[in-house]
Amino acid sequence: MEKQRTRLTVLGGTFILILTGTALLNMLILNRSYAFFTFSAGNSVKWWLALHMGSVLSQMTIPLTFLLAGYFWANKRVSVGTAAASWLRGWSLLLLSLVIVFVGFKTLSMNAILESLFPLTRGVSAVFSGMIVCLVTQPLLVRWIQRTNIRFLTLVLGSLWLVSLFWNHFRQDANDPINIFLMVALFMIGMLLSRNGWWQKRSLWQLVAIGGAALLTMWASLGVMGKISFFLYGNYDVMDTFTKPFSVLMVVAAIAVTVFVGRLIQQSEGRMLVVALTMAHLVSQAPTLSAFISDTIQNKWPGFLHFLLTSAIFAGVLAVALLGLIWGTQPVWTRVAGRLDQQWHLTTVAEYARIPARLNTWGRAVFSQHWHQLVAVAVFYVTAFVSFLSMTRDGLVGDGLLSKREPVLPYLLLKDQKMIVLTTLMLIAACVVLHVITTRFWVSFLLVEVSYSIWTIANRMKIGLRNESVLPADLHELKSLPELFAMVGTTKIVLMILAILLAIGAIVFLEIRLPRPLQAKWPARIGLIVLAGLILASPIHVNQKGSYANAFNRAFGNAADFVTPINGVQTHGPLLQFTNSLDVQLMDEPDDYSAERVAAIVQKYAAQAKQINKTRTANIKDQTVIFNLSESFVDPKRFPDTHIDGQDPIPNVRKLMKQTTSGYMMSAGYGGGTANMEYESFSGFIMSGFTHYLVPFTQVVTRSGRAPGFADDFPSGTAIHPYTGSFYNRPQAYRKMGIKTFKYLGSQYKIIDQSKIQNSPYLSDNTAYANALQQINQVGGGQFMNLVTMQNHMPYDASFYPDNPFQDTVSGAALSNDAITSSYATYTYGTYETDKAVKKFIDEIDKIKKPITLVFYGDHYPAIIDNDYVLKDPVRMHATDFFIYSNKASRAHNTKLKKTHYSGTNDFIPMVLEHLNAKVSPYEALLTDVDHDLPALSMPAGTKTDADGNTENVVQGVTNKGKLVTVDKLTKKQKQLLADYQMIQYDITSGKQYSLKGNTFMKNPGGK
Repeated sequence: MEKQRTRLTVLGGTFILILTGTALLNMLILNRSYAFFTFSAGNSVKWWLALHMGSVLSQMTIPLTFLLAGYFWANKRVSVGTAAASWLRGWSLLLLSLVIVFVGFKTLSMNAILESLFPLTRGVSAVFSGMIVCLVTQPLLVRWIQRTNIRFLTLVLGSLWLVSLFWNHFRQDANDPINIFLMVALFMIGMLLSRNGWWQKRSLWQLVAIGGAALLTMWASLGVMGKISFFLYGNYDVMDTFTKPFSVLMVVAAIAVTVFVGRLIQQSEGRMLVVALTMAHLVSQAPTLSAFISDTIQNKWPGFLHFLLTSAIFAGVLAVALLGLIWGTQPVWTRVAGRLDQQWHLTTVAEYARIPARLNTWGRAVFSQHWHQLVAVAVFYVTAFVSFLSMTRDGLVGDGLLSKREPVLPYLLLKDQKMIVLTTLMLIAACVVLHVITTRFWVSFLLVEVSYSIWTIANRMKIGLRNESVLPADLHELKSLPELFAMVGTTKIVLMILAILLAIGAIVFLEIRLPRPLQAKWPARIGLIVLAGLILASPIHVNQKGSYANAFNRAFGNAADFVTPINGVQTHGPLLQFTNSLDVQLMDEPDDYSAERVAAIVQKYAAQAKQINKTRTANIKDQTVIFNLSESFVDPKRFPDTHIDGQDPIPNVRKLMKQTTSGYMMSAGYGGGTANMEYESFSGFIMSGFTHYLVPFTQVVTRSGRAPGFADDFPSGTAIHPYTGSFYNRPQAYRKMGIKTFKYLGSQYKIIDQSKIQNSPYLSDNTAYANALQQINQVGGGQFMNLVTMQNHMPYDASFYPDNPFQDTVSGAALSNDAITSSYATYTYGTYETDKAVKKFIDEIDKIKKPITLVFYGDHYPAIIDNDYVLKDPVRMHATDFFIYSNKASRAHNTKLKKTHYSGTNDFIPMVLEHLNAKVSPYEALLTDVDHDLPALSMPAGTKTDADGNTENVVQGVTNKGKLVTVDKLTKKQKQLLADYQMIQYDITSGKQYSLKGNTFMKNPGGK
């Protein structure tokens, strides 16, 4: 290789730019995967043929690359250093491209990372791989050519090449690794061209004539083969038969161009041209990179002419940039090749035979120098793997509801490696930072290892106790270390202390006997700590879409799971599940947020509460209030385009809704989001008030200093859920929101009267109500109860209810196939059973001689019919049925509030208080105004896009007449009320909780 930069002539530089730009068009306008290459009615025939003709030119650069390489590396034998430097050059280019795309567009994928790191084994570019093979074998090829008759060798090569063409049936894919044989053959043909007298005697005009004739013949074949293809197959799939990259005509034309160019430019320029073409094909054939570039350009300029012009400009600019990069870094790669040549100088067969021995020597030297670092990486990986393995109690991964349960070991080995590797990277990064700071390897390594091991044990213990992992909110409990130690137990504490002492002893021993001080220079240290710091800091914005951290983590498949935390820790590991919970951007801070502004709101609604309480006589602490979330309950007859013949599935609920306070509750979810409805009903806040979609029980409640809820008004708070209780982090969230007792399957409180309907896998609503009655009778005074049923949860399999009277009575356009019809019939029967259970429960509480109020509501529509209905009629498809019923012992037994036709889940607190004529706190006075004066706000958020293309949530609501309105349609008074409401939601969930200081804002005078 050259020892200094090549001096480019105008002619040489022109050739390089034109040919490189032509090659780059392969991933842009001349990419045959685009619809432009598929002829259809309305397409311009001229432009369509022009594309195919242009594609012939870009495809020709593939054989041309290898012919030119052989031509300009024909005589002098090169060592393996040249090939290794070429590989490093391509590897560096892919990494540079990856970084540019990541930094410039915040786009990253695991495929792109693997393609950049392992271009040869991943088969990123057959041209690049073929060139490396050609350069590695070049010394042997030169020796073979020197010892073999040229004519005989030419005959053999030509025959083998033709056989390979027929073997591939004229349908070669340029990026197929099998074609590397053809590429090596072309490389040898290029070597022979420099020695072939016939070609060397051709004048430039003769070469132009030969190449032009071959090119024109190929262009003509497009039309001929196109007609034949359409006649035989009715399409144009085989019209490019004679214009494939390795077809005879293509190679003849490329040979003419090779000799033509070889006559006009210097050898050094020719080699630079080969490098430029190889790098251009590497970029063009790298699947992830080329797809990103071409798709980005086409999305920006979708029209054909715009895409054509942009492709030409981009290819030209990229060709110039590529040439500048190659020329500017040439001395670097020359030095790299030179150093490699000193140790890997392979020009004879005997030297090639010594490769295994040299590799063994090199490997031993590397291990001898870096064995401690390799051991650390291996130990970190094993530790990460074990930490994932230990997060399951029964050897199975999955929640059994949203995902199938499967054995943990095969899952970790085959499906979860990316997450384990990411955890390993985090541990390595932590070790690197400590190593740079302390300069002591064993201190850094064992400190990270012991810390993570303790972290894993802490998570395992918490999972064993509460079936949940350690969350950021748990760090508040470090203030109560004595209590924590008492919970852990003396034996385990002693074992941990002994393990720490053992680790300290190991550190001292290893630092004395096997010291490994940091020897890197300061520039390298700074680079290491910056890189490691970026990896460690990646969780800071992991949940913010469009951030670098989000792109980096998603490349490893690290998408936060806040719906099923136990499943999240099993699949993400204890470290990533924790860090994913650190960055939760809940709400944007209001412009006028301050202690004074919040104090003014508190004072305003304290006066409002005082005014309301003048006419309120009941104390909420004396009441038993049950919030009954009935899983997926909606009147089946309200499904659009459906019909039910015969009996009404919910006659009792329908009758109750006519007699008492009732209406439609606007759900923030469709087909899911149960816990979010619970949060809205407990807190009085709305999901659309948050900046992005989130799960409050896991991302809001656990990180808040305080999380006040309606249960705080009562002497006692209980939740009952006849199913697994760990979903959505319910145990911890309930405790923070005033619910101290939580009964679920597997809890310390037994679920009694467990029964199922026919073959259903879920416990029935009768079971839920039996446990509710038990709890009512166990508590003497008032209490709050959250009752979440499970009977009507998806899926809706016909096998659940073999004896289903609705199976043959449902019909309608929405039931577009048998599967949907069957699911709808199953769901309808489930609501029928719910209706009977509700009546039975109402009858039972009517017998109890203390005031009981039931707030019955469905949390969301089941996802049975086509989602297009949600888009067509969002109000209808987010409106579930609700009623508020007070038993005969209650003074509110015959109460029926007005203007409750459409209400929000967040309105249940003020509605219950008004229904019972109960006193309110200042916060509940605010909620009362929100209920009375604003639309139902618990609809899913709308979105708006700013000038930079960023989208954010926009609150929207439903009027009592069922009309969907956005904030800008509100009156000035309504906008001020909404601003007060959102200010309080921000203050309590994301701010400094000014409103909670003094405990007056949340204090209900009729509460406990």
